[in-house]
Amino acid sequence: MTECRRRSTRFPLEFPALLRWQVGRLVHTVRTNTKNISRNGLYILLKRDQQPSARIEFEVELPPS
Repeated sequence: MTECRRRSTRFPLEFPALLRWQVGRLVHTVRTNTKNISRNGLYILLKRDQQPSARIEFEVELPPS
């Protein structure tokens, strides 16, 4: 039996996302999509690896209500 460690339900929602991070003086910007979202976080795929301590800012575009 596999124990689930997640504290909140994940919903398979794909929304446009914009990510930004800085390496030295260079600011990187990437457009991508969320894969799923929960109350405690979200899952986004990037084509390049980030350092575990990298600070990444993100914006997620939600549909109109």
